Amino acid sequence: MLSVFFFFQAEDGIRDAQESRGLGDVYKRQTQRYSDLRDEEEKTAADSITVEERNRKAEAELRQLRGKKENELSEILKHYDKEMNELTDTMTQLNDEIDHDAAELTTVEKRVKALTAETAQFTMEKKNDELREEHVAELEAQMHSSARVMQAFIRAFSVRQLATQKGKKKKKKSS
Repeated sequence: MLSVFFFFQAEDGIRDAQESRGLGDVYKRQTQRYSDLRDEEEKTAADSITVEERNRKAEAELRQLRGKKENELSEILKHYDKEMNELTDTMTQLNDEIDHDAAELTTVEKRVKALTAETAQFTMEKKNDELREEHVAELEAQMHSSARVMQAFIRAFSVRQLATQKGKKKKKKSS
């Protein structure tokens, strides 16, 4: 509580606009002024108490609001941490799947390479078989052709021998 006291002393040369009635008027006015200041002081003290109470209430409300906000933030952070843990687990799982798929892919690539080599070998063997069959067909054709020519020579030789023998027999008969 604030207490303020004012004391005035009449001095020479300071006069009111009214005619002075002596020192009694000055003291009466000082008493009135003192009473007015006392009332104003009480009113200011009451206002101060009211302002302090409002400030305490506002401070309490702000603390309560701060507590709520801190709780909300705590919940948000818990939710964020939970989501981050789930996402981290998902990422780990996906990385494991990628590693597994990469291993499978390597195995498949090796198998494809082996199959490609087998296919190339099979294609080469098939081409060799086709070339062999063509060569066999050519040899058979040449053999047939050669056999016909030989048969023709043998027939011609047989015919000549028969003709020669018939010609010798005729010469012997004619002789």
